[in-house]
Amino acid sequence: MSLDIPTLYLYIGFSNYFELIATDDVTKDLISFSIRRGRNHQLDKVDAGTAIFLLRNAHGNYWPGNTNSPYYPDIRPDRYIRLRAVYGATDVYIYSGFVTAWVPGWLSEKGGLVPCMTLKCVDAIRQLSRYALNDGTGYAAQVSGTRVGAVLDSYGWSATIRDIGTGAYTMQATGALKNQNLMDHIRAVEDSEGGLFFVAADGDVTFQDSTYRAALTVQATFSDDISGGDMPYVLPEISFDDEYIYNQVRAQRIGGTEQVVNDTPSQGI
Repeated sequence: MSLDIPTLYLYIGFSNYFELIATDDVTKDLISFSIRRGRNHQLDKVDAGTAIFLLRNAHGNYWPGNTNSPYYPDIRPDRYIRLRAVYGATDVYIYSGFVTAWVPGWLSEKGGLVPCMTLKCVDAIRQLSRYALNDGTGYAAQVSGTRVGAVLDSYGWSATIRDIGTGAYTMQATGALKNQNLMDHIRAVEDSEGGLFFVAADGDVTFQDSTYRAALTVQATFSDDISGGDMPYVLPEISFDDEYIYNQVRAQRIGGTEQVVNDTPSQGI
């Protein structure tokens, strides 16, 4: 029996901010990587995905001042980076983001020290979080998906690298905006819709509305009884703290009526 092991490919967009071409394949220099994406639990927002890539730098191609490097003068922050695996004939994207720092170092190997370069990366949520909305007219009343798209248009985010759901609820008009953080606005839309905003592994800025979230098909069921095909638990983390306990939740949109939800059992604890 043979095991089909995926082949990894690491690309850095030296030539263009959002474009990755074959000549920028740096897989041969990849030593190791670590990636953190997602959220800690279901009630959290999805954080910006982070990654660390360690590259061999024996030829000095990743030194910013090396004019003989094929990547000169583009060894600098904000270069686009993507990691994918090919399994059989299928591309599986693992991470897409931007290099925030190039950190030189040394690896201890047989025969001495070898120069290396550590790339610290964060996905597009960081880019979006650094932008302030300053629209003289603001946004009209529109469904959440249209609003997210309009906000991304204000930033100038390409329509080819986004995946935006339609939205089930209408967001009220904003009036003129001045110095409002882009991600703060999107998070408010996310809360109002009950949706989810994140950057997918292929780099698409993604918004899933409440309809999409409610229609998700269960991919796996875990239980203590695996005789019926369920999957077993593996080292589950059990919590008995107050993280998920609420007594009362109050929410009110501008110009709207306050909505109140009570959790009577927790109030009696």
